[in-house]
Amino acid sequence: MPTYYSIVIITILLAATAAQGDGDGFSFKISPNPMFSPNVSHLLTVSKIRFSKTSDTYINGTPSSLFYVQVDVGSPPFPVTLSLDTINPLTWLQPAECEVCFPLSFPFDPINSTTFYPLPSNSNICSPSIAYPSSGGVCMYDAADELGTKGYFGVDYFGRNQIAFGLGVNNTVVFDTGREGDDLIAGTFGLGKGHPSSIINQLNYSRFAWCLPEKLRAQDPDHPPTLDLGGDAFIKETVPGRHTTPLAIDTSYNYFNLTFIRLNGEIVYMAVNPSRPKSTYVILDAGFPLTMLVNEAFYGLQGGVIGYFANIYGWKPINKTKSGYDLCFDLPNNMSSGDIVFPRVEAEFLGGASFELKRSFVTVEEVREVCMTLILLDPEGPNIVGAEQQMGFRFMIDYAQSSLTFAPNMC
Repeated sequence: MPTYYSIVIITILLAATAAQGDGDGFSFKISPNPMFSPNVSHLLTVSKIRFSKTSDTYINGTPSSLFYVQVDVGSPPFPVTLSLDTINPLTWLQPAECEVCFPLSFPFDPINSTTFYPLPSNSNICSPSIAYPSSGGVCMYDAADELGTKGYFGVDYFGRNQIAFGLGVNNTVVFDTGREGDDLIAGTFGLGKGHPSSIINQLNYSRFAWCLPEKLRAQDPDHPPTLDLGGDAFIKETVPGRHTTPLAIDTSYNYFNLTFIRLNGEIVYMAVNPSRPKSTYVILDAGFPLTMLVNEAFYGLQGGVIGYFANIYGWKPINKTKSGYDLCFDLPNNMSSGDIVFPRVEAEFLGGASFELKRSFVTVEEVREVCMTLILLDPEGPNIVGAEQQMGFRFMIDYAQSSLTFAPNMC
């Protein structure tokens, strides 16, 4: 069964220099696609399928795909479009030689590149759990269960940097751009850690940062929406609202720790569960729109929200919503979205870093429902902060400091 991902098309301009540690870096400009209109019911259905297995399946099975990068590959340069993945380490693309293929108008053909060569099996990149040696001496990879692709590793130029990347010859992933006829996405650009094939590892960078622009908002020229790697990634200490929290220790992913969830300043959930430590973990998914909470966190917040709307408006939750969200209320005929005062939802992370979960509520006019956009995650963890709640904030992951830093109003 194919794996489906939703993609908001953006434009990213590459400005790369040869990688020599964090002194040099990549800078990408990010722009939203105003024509994209996601199908909420489809996203909710997909989320329930993707996140209904074991806790590790979520992380392995979620390439970020709401944003993409455009980069020249090979010699002569050939432009490819790769979905941005801030969680998983593998960078891969579908070549012209694919056997099981998804629609792609202009695939990269390694035969036409004078600098391409297959990655030898004795490379340090050719290591578990993604890669393995072949009898022919070429390094292979298998991410069929995780990312919907398997194939072999090759080496060639990405911009001005020569790196190893996957060439997917057997692909079951299907990229849904939200617009009929779009078939530009060739694969994924991996920014995660946990494997030597990661772009961050290969370029010897210790940090990267991104800021997803808010929809329909004029962009601040002093704080453009960008993805930055290496020396280009920073958030000044003088920026208002800047917070830092430590990354979780000894994990293969960029987890950090949730401590509280507050509703209008009152604690509705305290993240303490020694028997299930992963339930306190949080990870940022720049590709999936929705924020998902583990059972205890969701039900704690749900109870507070139900009490809030009951006290303010006398509303009761709907037993079975039409919109597909987990928690909704009927919108009275004499009210519109502008008449509603929504509560403020905040997550607090280890060290006291406070993060407002904006856009936690939505009015679904076509079915006259007022809904909480944060939804229930069945596995034990981690909690996921989706792209909707990330918009307008700049995030920086710093491996040298083992920290996550973020600040509002940065793009």
